[in-house]
Amino acid sequence: MPYTLNVRSYAPFASFGGGFEGDARGPSASSRATSRIAATVVFNPQTGQVGKPGASSSGTAYLPLNVRGMGEPRATLVQANRIPGGVAIRLDVAGANPLVPLAPDIDLHADAKFTLTAGRLNVSLSLRGDAFPNAELFVADSAGIVE
Repeated sequence: MPYTLNVRSYAPFASFGGGFEGDARGPSASSRATSRIAATVVFNPQTGQVGKPGASSSGTAYLPLNVRGMGEPRATLVQANRIPGGVAIRLDVAGANPLVPLAPDIDLHADAKFTLTAGRLNVSLSLRGDAFPNAELFVADSAGIVE
């Protein structure tokens, strides 16, 4: 059965940094939740297959001037290894504010191990990177049910 690993960085405030639009939300596993940067990768622990990662952004706005911009985050599959009973994945995602020249990237680094035991998915996740200010890491099955 395929699963999707999701990594996102978001601003929980309505605005931040002197007028930039935030995501105005808390933690969420919704596919409609906004984020500054996000990455997904589909994998199958039974076969060991790991797909090509995809990166996205909900864009941003500088509210005082009503200027909008769309970032171009990057997702890199650093490692995808078959392990006994499953798969190990290392995924990096990075992107900068498109409205700020020379803005530094927001960086996230996810490490995940997935194994199947007696029909159950065992999950081990870790997330590190910039504290911008919030990040989330979760897994969903093909029906969208969060693990």
